[in-house]
Amino acid sequence: MSREQATALLLASIDYTRELAAQGVTLFGVGELGMANTTPAAAVLSVLTGRDAQDTVGIGANLPVSQLAHKAEVVRRAIAVNQPRAEDGLECWQRLAVSIWLA
Repeated sequence: MSREQATALLLASIDYTRELAAQGVTLFGVGELGMANTTPAAAVLSVLTGRDAQDTVGIGANLPVSQLAHKAEVVRRAIAVNQPRAEDGLECWQRLAVSIWLA
């Protein structure tokens, strides 16, 4: 995903939320599927905090504990390949989320 695509996605989400609010919606719930999101989150957390992936990965949606080392390696590899800058949160998400989903 390019930076332009990531920005467009976030702006479209903001616009949609504003449209719903204008229609009287006062409560918004954010959900997720419970799959394929904890690895990108761990990668972004590793970059933003400077912590190694072994400190940020978890079992997510029932990953066997025996697979945590592999998950940490996927995070490390995604960070090494994509080299996101910690001072740019959008770049972290843009560069890491899609690359991990495709790993």
